[in-house]
Formats: sequence, structure tokens, C-alpha cells
Amino acid sequence: MNQFEFEGTLTAITDKKSGEGKNGEWALIKFKVTEDKDDYPQSCVFSMIKSGEYIDNVKKFSYKEGDKMKVFFNLDTSDYKGKSYNDIKAWKIEGESSGEPEMQSDAEGEDDLPF
Repeated sequence: MNQFEFEGTLTAITDKKSGEGKNGEWALIKFKVTEDKDDYPQSCVFSMIKSGEYIDNVKKFSYKEGDKMKVFFNLDTSDYKGKSYNDIKAWKIEGESSGEPEMQSDAEGEDDLPF
């Protein structure tokens, strides 16, 4: 299987979700990385979905916009009702994080304080 790499700067975090499915807990994040080139930089939106023992890789995603990173990824295609859909699935990220993890829960605004 081919593995691919993409190096650049995190320019957007477009989606963070988590939930519970028939196979247990899962977490998803989508993020955009742009090459550090002056002329015609390329951008790519990656998705990272994990469950089981690897769920913390997504929940503890602490990168912020502006962070430099190298993303290792695979290409995936799904067919549905005669159409094909591509997905760029990140499986490893190398780089320096400048922030603390921020995974939003589905119950925003609620806290567990007793008062």
C-alpha cells in the first residue's frame, strides 16, 4: 500500500465531532494544511477518525492554526449508489503543537458543577 506525506502549515480546523456507535466511542476531526511555498501553494483537507485504543489521537488533537506539521495519509474511495467519493485519511501527524487539547463535547454549555 502506498503511503503519502504532506508538509505545511495548519490553516483551518473545519470539523470536530465525537459520539457513540454500535462499535463503541469514536472521534473525528477535519483540518486543512497549506504548503509553505510562495508560488502556488497547494492545500489539502484531511480527516482523522479513530475509535478504540486510538481515540485519544483525535480527542487530544492540540494543534492550532499556524502550527507547522507533516501529515502522513492514505487515500480512500467509497462507492454509494453508483457514485464514488474520495477521502484523505490522516493516520499520523508530526510537528510541534502550540496549544492545549480542545475536544468539544456534544453538550456544549453544560458543566458538571454541583451548584
